[in-house]
Amino acid sequence: MVQGFIETWTVYKLHNDTADDNIPVTAILTSASMHDSQATITMMCLIGALVTDLNDLFDSANCSRVNRKVSRQEVQVALI
Repeated sequence: MVQGFIETWTVYKLHNDTADDNIPVTAILTSASMHDSQATITMMCLIGALVTDLNDLFDSANCSRVNRKVSRQEVQVALI
């Protein structure tokens, strides 16, 4: 006999990248367990093929050497 409540949750996060005036450029849907910085690298590589991107504005969760390195490789300036 099972006691209590048995529930499962499926949770996702939507990561989006916007240009000036909040125009959406890219979006990635990931599992909630994925860290934001991992999605950031994918989005930086995708956006380079779509628009001319000069700056990457990040919050503190994306402050890492890897993100700065990818930003430099994409010829962008990381603003954290």
